[in-house]
Amino acid sequence: MTTFRILIIWIVFLVTTVGYVSAQTANLPSTSVIIIDKQRVLSETLYGQRLMAEMRLMEQLQIADNKRLLQELELEEARLTEQRSSMDADEFRVLAVNFDEKVQFISNQQQAKNQTRMEQRRKDQMTLMAATGPVFETLMRDTGADVIIEQRYAFIWNDAINLTDEAIERIDAFLGDGKTSFEADKE
Repeated sequence: MTTFRILIIWIVFLVTTVGYVSAQTANLPSTSVIIIDKQRVLSETLYGQRLMAEMRLMEQLQIADNKRLLQELELEEARLTEQRSSMDADEFRVLAVNFDEKVQFISNQQQAKNQTRMEQRRKDQMTLMAATGPVFETLMRDTGADVIIEQRYAFIWNDAINLTDEAIERIDAFLGDGKTSFEADKE
């Protein structure tokens, strides 16, 4: 995302949320520390839910591809097994080694696809968290907070400073499902 685009997004955010924020600020605690459950932000925001749905679809496609490849390999193995009795041992060994290499190659390809999918998931989550910056900065300003701590790193806290619900509401209002503003920059 270009610096100019980020600046424009921040300006639009600040302008569009002034009325919303002032109405919401009255209900927020005055605190120097805010607790946020990052996993809930990733899973409960509209943006995070869209990312999870896309990831589930990719997983289902890979599972279907894996099943198809497995069936093809099982058929090929069965044919090789049938041919074994009518072949010379050395000739069969060459075919068996070639088949084993093919299986290993396909396995490596599928593992690489899985790694790519997992890396994309990590990148998507990082993009979502980066896009929430303006929301969290406004939330800090509205509460007087100096820091936001991820919930899993906090030992004990007063639940009044866990503003995850408020953050999710604001993120949804600002980003929606993320498809129209931030995702366009990735293409």
